[in-house]
Amino acid sequence: MKKNVRLLALLLVAVSVLSVSTAALGAEEVTCYIPNRVERLALPDYSEAIADECNYKGDPFRTGQEGGETFVTWEQVTVKGYKYVRVNGVKTKKNATYDTLYVAQVRTYYPKGNYIRKIVANYRNDAPHTLIDYLITYQVSDKEKYTVRYAASTVTMLETHTTTTVAGITFPKITFSKVDGQHASRKLSPTQYLHHYTKDQILEGWYDRDDLPTLKSGSGKNLNKWYLWEYWSGKVTQYKRGGLKPVTSFRSPRVE
Repeated sequence: MKKNVRLLALLLVAVSVLSVSTAALGAEEVTCYIPNRVERLALPDYSEAIADECNYKGDPFRTGQEGGETFVTWEQVTVKGYKYVRVNGVKTKKNATYDTLYVAQVRTYYPKGNYIRKIVANYRNDAPHTLIDYLITYQVSDKEKYTVRYAASTVTMLETHTTTTVAGITFPKITFSKVDGQHASRKLSPTQYLHHYTKDQILEGWYDRDDLPTLKSGSGKNLNKWYLWEYWSGKVTQYKRGGLKPVTSFRSPRVE
């Protein structure tokens, strides 16, 4: 009897180890399809009945994970264009403005138990509707998640740091503008920086655990360090708890 119990225990341990190994392998194999243009995603058509957002069951990012729920955010923008009118029987080109809709964001949530729990893709209001950046949330344990923001493409951006005051509280504000050509990252002035990003480069990250406040990654040489940020006061404290993964360990699973 003791031999049978011991054998059963060994079998349970073996099955448990196999399950963990299989889950880890599955996590490494998950990829997601995030195209540079929103038109390449298979999305439902906009309907006036769903106002500014629609949701449906689906996996436009092709992770292969089941149970995904997708939300598509549409934004209205007024653009300048022209129209043709007839003046005294003559077809004449006339300047005009009109409202149009574009997909600003696509985000998909996946049920607990999946390695990838959430994907957010942000798209630009330009002619080709190009990808701005994307965020992926990874579930590494029952209580722990990492969210990582990635660059959409290789580009140089001018970053301007200013502040804004709301209700007597001063908040940091960062604005970005695209710079043509290739430029090395460097500081231009106390408030302006050039940053050169490569496609799928990790830009920043967040760490969430049930019993802790959200941690945020640093930047530059401190990218792999984690910090407690008090947004309302601007106070930053490095968090040195052992066992945290560096944000750069989450290489992008993006495919096109």
